[in-house]
Amino acid sequence: MKKIVWLLIPAVFMIYSCNKGCMDVNASNYDSGATKDNGDCTYKGTLTLWYQQSKSLAWENAGVTSLNLYVGDVFVDSYPVTDYWVTKPDCADAGTINASKNMGTQTTKDYIWELRDQNDNLLISDTWSATGGGCETIQVQ
Repeated sequence: MKKIVWLLIPAVFMIYSCNKGCMDVNASNYDSGATKDNGDCTYKGTLTLWYQQSKSLAWENAGVTSLNLYVGDVFVDSYPVTDYWVTKPDCADAGTINASKNMGTQTTKDYIWELRDQNDNLLISDTWSATGGGCETIQVQ
């Protein structure tokens, strides 16, 4: 009986000494020191919208001065219509239109995004298929 107890003590110690945490590198709460996944990973996706000068000028000629971004009916931020790009920017570059969404434990999730003018008139709407740990860059045409 004593031998069984002495064998159980190291086994119990090993079970409880494992560093449990999120082991998915795409998760917001990734734990590089985890040796056992705890099943509690959470994810965040990032969206970057951009447009070229021709789009900026078309909006300006229509009287648009600012763009309001909504993701999933939630206001994100306002941006000057004159902030355009000549070539595709990197994800989340300064001067681009950006949104991040906490996706909970889902690794993918679809969101509706909208750009509205300063008077809350809808200019464009589309779907963003967010991926946890990812960033999607979309050109507004």
